[in-house]
Amino acid sequence: MKKMICLALCAMALSFTSCVDKKRDQQLFEQLSTFQQQLCDDVFELYPTNNMWTFLKLNTITGQIWIVQWSNDRERRFTYPLSEKPLIADDDRLQTGRFSLIETNNMYTFLMLDNITGKCYQVHWSFEEDERFVIPIPWN
Repeated sequence: MKKMICLALCAMALSFTSCVDKKRDQQLFEQLSTFQQQLCDDVFELYPTNNMWTFLKLNTITGQIWIVQWSNDRERRFTYPLSEKPLIADDDRLQTGRFSLIETNNMYTFLMLDNITGKCYQVHWSFEEDERFVIPIPWN
């Protein structure tokens, strides 16, 4: 929904500039692009698990993941790292929405897709630290 609103705002703003010189059009377009990115691009996304108290928080730029548990009891609220190592190279272009999670039939396992390269990863969450992992699924 946010993306549709952003696109509509961009289209309206661009239609207002049809009578203005090209240099001003370009400046306005750049400003709108920056505005659209700030409004529409979600760096973090929450994915529900089959455990009603637990979500996975994904950094859509780097592929880093945290386990988030909510509760009415303060002692049972927490965030644990699942994978703190970024999956992108230092020289990669930073782009929101690069990574996404897909639920599987196993409540503890998700697939993660790099939407730019097509690489896939198996993501396994657990409350036990030694049972959490993100591993690449090799190409054949």
